[in-house]
Amino acid sequence: MKKFLLSLLAFVLISTLVFAASGTKQYGNYYFMDGDVGIGMDDPSTKLEVDGTVTATGFAGPLTGEVTGNAGTATTLATTRAIYGNNFNGSAALTQVIGSAYGGTGNGFTKFTGPATAEKTFTLPNSSATLLYSGGDAGTPSALVGTNISGTAASFNIGGNAATVSNFTPASGSLTLAGADAVTITTTAATNSTLPLGTNTLAANDQTFYIGTTQVAINRASAALTLAGITLTTADIGTPSAGTLTNATGLPLTGLVDDTTTALGVGTLELGHATDTTLARSAAGVLSVEGVVIPSISSTNTLTNKRITKRVVTTTDDATAVIDVDVTDVYELTAIANATVFTLTGTPTDGQNLIVRYKDAGTTKGLTWTGFTALGIDLPTDTTAGKWEYVGVQYNSGASAWHAIATSLQE
Repeated sequence: MKKFLLSLLAFVLISTLVFAASGTKQYGNYYFMDGDVGIGMDDPSTKLEVDGTVTATGFAGPLTGEVTGNAGTATTLATTRAIYGNNFNGSAALTQVIGSAYGGTGNGFTKFTGPATAEKTFTLPNSSATLLYSGGDAGTPSALVGTNISGTAASFNIGGNAATVSNFTPASGSLTLAGADAVTITTTAATNSTLPLGTNTLAANDQTFYIGTTQVAINRASAALTLAGITLTTADIGTPSAGTLTNATGLPLTGLVDDTTTALGVGTLELGHATDTTLARSAAGVLSVEGVVIPSISSTNTLTNKRITKRVVTTTDDATAVIDVDVTDVYELTAIANATVFTLTGTPTDGQNLIVRYKDAGTTKGLTWTGFTALGIDLPTDTTAGKWEYVGVQYNSGASAWHAIATSLQE
């Protein structure tokens, strides 16, 4: 075969030289035209053109131009090439997984399905992240519009400058809104929900909050906040700048302040919403009203233009007339129809005075004075029919006795 090819090439060369300018020449199945050689064809367009199959054991010299058709046997590339991260030399088909650096999945077990009729674009973040999936954890997305979100997570956090949550029904846990601006919460049946309000939280007009299990309403019906059914137990109401307290009971005055630097500690208290009734501190333990000192039971004061009304105890026909000196300044006994015994009870003070006045029913009756000591006088032993009679006594703590020091009979 090799000799045949060499002879063929020599023949072609010689024929080319001989018939270079003589047009097309034919020798058997060989054609020569203007220096081109055709085998099996009479119009070659290249130096050698064969109409048929060429069989050879090899070719010498470089090959240029296109080579078409299939090789009879498999061959390998002279230089192995990397295709999407996998080496290929032509000896076998590529079956490796395309790496993630070249747009592949990197593991061969991830499959995506998508639109079937037109191309769609899905934008993913330029960072590592977890995709949301049905029944999975929502994670912490930077932005999300959720519909019918449910689950049993311990808490549900929403961030951003504006957040709106409606019809939120967690199985358990809490809802945390971390927005810097307005936060709107809309509920339809929050009878037992917990709503912790942060700084600068505002309730809308006609909005009602419920506290605790008793559903005590806090209703902001207008610009002012209305509290209904609130009971404060050992609570501190703080230092409001202004307010009107109506029908309040049980206010512990000593608990209003805990120092002496506030108005109640060293200032004045206006009573009855008027400036003409000012209660003030005059001195240590001393109060004054409109600058006039109020005497106390332990103070030393001079009373001017004051009338002391006596404590008068009256009774009728009491045969055992017991006089309680703790509540009595004047004891009056009238319509005496029986012999009467006067006795004293109570805890007297030194110098305490007592007046006993009496009158019978028109008939003289006997009198007995138990606990009385006569000084310079004689205590009456009988009444004078139809006449008033007075007996004046004074207690002497040194003698531990009530001394009768005066009597007087109606003329």
